[in-house]
Amino acid sequence: MKKLRILIVEDDVVARIALESVLTDITSVAVIAKRSVAGASEVLGERFDIAFIDVNAADGETFGLASVLTARGVPVVFTGDKSLALPTAWRRFAFISKPPRAAAVRQVLAQAEEVQLVA
Repeated sequence: MKKLRILIVEDDVVARIALESVLTDITSVAVIAKRSVAGASEVLGERFDIAFIDVNAADGETFGLASVLTARGVPVVFTGDKSLALPTAWRRFAFISKPPRAAAVRQVLAQAEEVQLVA
């Protein structure tokens, strides 16, 4: 299995560590973690296999960042509180509530792999 390059944009340290832990338990990963849209913007030139993005990062909503990533063909998974409702335009994207559960992360990784194989 190849090592996945994963971007995590998460301002909550506990949530970020929990997601990283679940990911490393599931597969081989190289994680690039940022806590803000500005921080994530600094690494957008890098290649990512998938991105896990908190809807509300330290410096605001992340939908613009998600737009850039999806335009590059990077699958995006939003994270947030269970009660959070994504705006209509973003509801087709995967959403994982915090704290992340291994089964949910496995499912979105499998779906992303299927998309990558088809593309």
